[in-house]
Amino acid sequence: MVVLDTVQPPHGPHRIVDGSSPTPSTPYWLLIIATHMTANALCVAVCLSRGRQCAPGFLRAALLLLGSGAAMAGVFWLCALSQLLGHAGAAPLQPFALALHGLLVAAALSVPGIHTARRTLTDLRDWWLVWPLWRDLVEVCPQVLLSPRRSSRLKENLWQHGPGRLLLYRKLMEIRDAILLLDKYVTPELLAQARAFAADRPRRRTRASAVVSSSADCHEAAVIAVVLKGARAACLATDCPSRDTVPIARIGADTLPGETAFLVEVACICRRAPTPLPHPPP
Repeated sequence: MVVLDTVQPPHGPHRIVDGSSPTPSTPYWLLIIATHMTANALCVAVCLSRGRQCAPGFLRAALLLLGSGAAMAGVFWLCALSQLLGHAGAAPLQPFALALHGLLVAAALSVPGIHTARRTLTDLRDWWLVWPLWRDLVEVCPQVLLSPRRSSRLKENLWQHGPGRLLLYRKLMEIRDAILLLDKYVTPELLAQARAFAADRPRRRTRASAVVSSSADCHEAAVIAVVLKGARAACLATDCPSRDTVPIARIGADTLPGETAFLVEVACICRRAPTPLPHPPP
């Protein structure tokens, strides 16, 4: 392009005027149009093929938007080629194609940021909901804390230790560890009370229960909520764990989002569940 521009005599702005006198020359514009159309066609092909295969929905949407923007850029250069060949009818389409190209590319670039902001807000919401359960458990099992706790929920969020994206994950791990420690206070009587509560409990739809996979998972969440309240009360009442313990109910799910929703459901049920009277160890 530099060579083709240099060998031409002095000329004005580079432009195409209905194919009659393109500046600086026809080969110059053919090279530009061919380069852009090839690049845009490859971009569209890659975005469409990869966009259909991507598992994350936000990445699939971003690729499809980017491919659509590249297609609009291709339309712009097709109109330029039509002008170069002497057809002026496509000229009015160029501004609209270029405007759509800019909007679609801007939308594609904004998708990851919107997804990150939404995920951050979701994590903060789940952390806020699970915090009362975490507070009650670490009160009787302080050894599970990975970092010193703060005096309030707001301070715990503002003065955090480590990356913010790991705040919720750390709380979930500490809840998990506390559940394992309280397992030695779960008696058959406590488990029977928890199952009776879960069987008689009316189903209430919450934001967490909408993510929990089945009614059986919600039933297990109710069982664990009552078991944890009873085990916590037993731990506060006596330092001697029961010798007649039973394995605690199934905990969580196979994925982090599923387990997060499960523990949030447990935390929501804990706020309304009764506290069973601790049974003295045999």
